[in-house]
Amino acid sequence: MKSLIRPDLRAALWHWREPMVAGAAALLGLWWALTALGLLRWAGITILVAGGVLAFQAVRRARFRSDGRGLGVVEVDERQITYFAPSGGAALSIDTLVRVEFDARAPRAWLFHSDGAAPLRIPADARGAETLFDALAPLPGADFDLALRAARGDGPHLSVIWTKPRRRLH
Repeated sequence: MKSLIRPDLRAALWHWREPMVAGAAALLGLWWALTALGLLRWAGITILVAGGVLAFQAVRRARFRSDGRGLGVVEVDERQITYFAPSGGAALSIDTLVRVEFDARAPRAWLFHSDGAAPLRIPADARGAETLFDALAPLPGADFDLALRAARGDGPHLSVIWTKPRRRLH
């Protein structure tokens, strides 16, 4: 049976599925906040705020998501980033990171620097690379907007996304 939706439109809808679902939740929350009374109104306000926050994060991830056809596979589990590639790969703990960079030159890649180890280079179009956003989100002061600007060509080729804060002696 032939599909009613063109393949390119279906791929675009699938790519933007998370922002659409979060946006729909925010709209439902807005409707309840404006039309309902009592407890349902407060539930609507809560859903509106949560949906808005989730939509913001989902749009950031969707703007960076790739088709997963790059070299290798990325896996994030228990604060550990593992990269499997035909020519090797590596694993590192997020707790040992000292610097995270994004290289916007072709092929685009994430560069992870940790204490006493060679930098780990992960192609941005590797399968599972979109999970890096969620894994790195807890890093204080991480600037993912800088990576997005660099990927669009609006920023420097090599952008420092995060650097571990240095401890100061008092």
